[in-house]
Amino acid sequence: MTASSTTKPKGQVPSQWPPEVGEIYDSVRELGRGGFASVMLARKKAAATNGQEKDGLVAMKVVGGKYPTRQEVGYAHREIDILRELRHPNIMYLVAAWEPPRESHTCAAVMALSYAKGPTLESLLKTGGKLSLHFARVVTAQLVDAITYLHSRAVIHRDIKPDNLIITGATKDQGEIWDDDPNDTKNPDWETLLKKWHVTLVDFGFARALTPADMKKKLPPQTASKANMDSSLCSLGSSGTSKSRRGSALNRSMSRRFTRKMSAVGTRKYAAPEVTTNIETNLDLDLENNNSKHLNVDVTKTLSDHVSYYGLLVDAYSVGNNIKYMLTGVPPDEDVNEAIAAQNHPVAKLGRFLGKKMGKKAKPDAVKQRKIKYRPFSKIPPEVVRLIKGCTHFDPHQRTSIRMARMYPWIDDVLEGRDLPDSRQVTYLNFVIQAKDEVKGSSLAALQEPEPLQDDEVESEGITF
Repeated sequence: MTASSTTKPKGQVPSQWPPEVGEIYDSVRELGRGGFASVMLARKKAAATNGQEKDGLVAMKVVGGKYPTRQEVGYAHREIDILRELRHPNIMYLVAAWEPPRESHTCAAVMALSYAKGPTLESLLKTGGKLSLHFARVVTAQLVDAITYLHSRAVIHRDIKPDNLIITGATKDQGEIWDDDPNDTKNPDWETLLKKWHVTLVDFGFARALTPADMKKKLPPQTASKANMDSSLCSLGSSGTSKSRRGSALNRSMSRRFTRKMSAVGTRKYAAPEVTTNIETNLDLDLENNNSKHLNVDVTKTLSDHVSYYGLLVDAYSVGNNIKYMLTGVPPDEDVNEAIAAQNHPVAKLGRFLGKKMGKKAKPDAVKQRKIKYRPFSKIPPEVVRLIKGCTHFDPHQRTSIRMARMYPWIDDVLEGRDLPDSRQVTYLNFVIQAKDEVKGSSLAALQEPEPLQDDEVESEGITF
């Protein structure tokens, strides 16, 4: 996690940290703050360092404020339960977690998370607009691979956006991030670029782990055939899997069978239409009897007061909007053609010219800023346009799923050597399977630290699920 904002005195222990956290970590600076949580960069004290974290740095996340709400408690502990079981090189991982005593009323939970150093994808887009085709392809491939893994574990992220993607190795002085090489007509060394620009998906505050009970019955034949509209492209893949095998797998894809009422959460301009429309009051919310394991909150159930009916395919919609933003430089809630027309308007050009003149007079030695550039759909490869339109289809029955997107050659060729999970199978997280048998009211205070990914695993080509 990154995006520095307010700076606090180095080494000062935040009041919301439990005493044992302050004994292990020193605070460095604040990284970010949102509605539910704040995140601070922290460094493990010399006496406590055991070599598990790079430079001893972690992103220390505090969820909820004084007298935390039921939702803050639920989302905090759901995030902890999910991250404890996930291991993927492009996904943040949990180092440790603590739950302050209920009577202290300081926050819902504190968690030490892996720290990814680098700019957010959003900051890169704000710097120069549309990204180069190679850079966008490397970022997209890693993002799709991470979400494919999540869906293979029946986990839905629900807040995929450029602010939640950290690009380690990217710097704002790298022209190749935005500028295409007109002489480069062949594929580059993808393995080298994957190591140069490493993507980390962060912020699982809205993530949800689905259960076997969340499985919907098979889609009716007419919608099942529509859902398989992209199966013909499977023969274009480069991983060696036959067209018939892949097409058959798509017909039984689990991604289309997880559909239920869930909290209407996320970021509106990246959220699928089924999340933001037909929102209902959650009549199943029982504040008195939750049969819960974390402070009377059952994290396997819907926590919000307002719900809508959707499934794993909402992540595909968000990914499609991210790809569109990366390649056009235009945010998903704006029209690409209108943005380009506005930028080329004579008044806009005059304003930029005068702005440059005034800027040079005020700051003659200032570093030259990049010009924000846009790319029309006509300049995007047809296969990628098809991918964007498929992922952002209004009708989820006709939408391209993440697993189908993973098979596109534009993505699959970059990830050559990485395993692709079987779209007919799902491995549920242990905590959703064991939830009914766990002792109610268990505490997180004694959570053991999970084993973090080692350096060679982070850079590994082959990932097995």
